[in-house]
Amino acid sequence: MEFWTQLYLKEGVARYMEFVGIDHLFPEWQAWTEFVQSVYTLALSLDALNTSHPVEVEVRHPDEINEIFDAISYAKGASLIRMVASYIGKEAFSKGMQIYLQRFAYNNAVTNDLWQALEEAADGKTIVDFMHPWTRSVGFPIVILKDDGSFQISRFLASGASNHEEECPWQIPITVQVQGSEEVEGPFLIGGNNDPSIFSSKLASWTEAGKWFKLNVDQTAFCRIAYSTKQRSAIQGVLEPTSSPLAVTDRLGLISDSFSAGMAGYTSLVDALKLVQDFGSHDTAGMYYDRPSVLLIVPFAPY
Repeated sequence: MEFWTQLYLKEGVARYMEFVGIDHLFPEWQAWTEFVQSVYTLALSLDALNTSHPVEVEVRHPDEINEIFDAISYAKGASLIRMVASYIGKEAFSKGMQIYLQRFAYNNAVTNDLWQALEEAADGKTIVDFMHPWTRSVGFPIVILKDDGSFQISRFLASGASNHEEECPWQIPITVQVQGSEEVEGPFLIGGNNDPSIFSSKLASWTEAGKWFKLNVDQTAFCRIAYSTKQRSAIQGVLEPTSSPLAVTDRLGLISDSFSAGMAGYTSLVDALKLVQDFGSHDTAGMYYDRPSVLLIVPFAPY
């Protein structure tokens, strides 16, 4: 990186690529399940605090450097790289990274250099404007669903929604798994200045049809989801471990989002408890943790 302000450009990308390598070599270790549990969820928890800071922090004095070697730079940085990789696709991300590394070999780079390289490979998707708020703004959004199929977006705070209107500059790439379909819907870009009508009409039609749906497939977008009472009731029936159509990452995400939203007061904590009351014992999780932990194998740098 050109300066300490872009620390995550080194550490966040490296943290993400650790999991890319592990998953390629040892897919049976379920590296992305570990990522969601230990990296993504950690970043969400810390970035939900009023004391959080943007990923890009202006450094004015040498004493400030050590302060940004934290989970925001490492874990949130990695989660944002994973989000943009998912948004543009694996092949485009690989091509964009090759452009970036070759263009700045033996040189220094800033954030825009990475976004521009990815944009060149992203088949018309605008990456620079899309990613700026994610690295320059503190916090992240929560998408709150209503029983009529509508939704609203606000900044998620562990202390609960504030009384004044919070700025929500983020564009969120939301994907959806819908009952009866093997294809993932989306990504739909919502938030920012994007037109929400297409996504809203989809939500309304799925809700009217009585279908369950899971937003943010594989927990790739850096956000929380708060489901409506009607939708929580519908999706509760597909959490049974032996026959669930949802991946482990999605089940982890549902539970994490529900309890976080409940504890912060966006929804009822009772609803989160109802969601997991019949959750049962998950053999997948047991098999996973009988294996050597990824955390013990990968030489992670300390926060």
